[in-house]
Amino acid sequence: RKLSQALLFGGTAVFILLLIPLDHQTNADVAILFFARMLITGAFTVTYLYTPEVYPTNIRGTAFGFANSFARIGGMLCPFVAQDLLQQGHAWATELIFAFFCIMATIAAVRLPVETAGKAMADVADANTVELPEAKRKRTGSEVYMKQLEDESPSVVGELGEGAGELAVARVDSSA
Repeated sequence: RKLSQALLFGGTAVFILLLIPLDHQTNADVAILFFARMLITGAFTVTYLYTPEVYPTNIRGTAFGFANSFARIGGMLCPFVAQDLLQQGHAWATELIFAFFCIMATIAAVRLPVETAGKAMADVADANTVELPEAKRKRTGSEVYMKQLEDESPSVVGELGEGAGELAVARVDSSA
């Protein structure tokens, strides 16, 4: 998804930059604008799919709404920038501004820290979904239980290996 975003935002920037040398009265403008609009719609769609996949379920709605609010603010400001510059006869400045933001979005997409394609979405934000230093990481219930088993009965845990909490419980229950 990161690559798709980068290609779509970058392609949009290219098509917008192609508008600058044209006189804005040709059929080429219509074709270029059609492809630019198609690419930016694709980029928005991929971003719309990517954003919720990054966050676990318990904060997904809040995080997605927060991120989406910035898109809405940009959508509100866009007509003011475009209309003012066009009315003053600076169409090239409008195109440069839009191309600049598409280039910045391309760079941001390439630098995204998480690739979500082909990965399961996290259900809950816990210590296992965020990499924390061992000293600051909260232990899960099974890790605490395994530590207790290790202290009380190291042979049971040693036979089963690390991370075998449920198996260790079954083993201890069956030996009682």
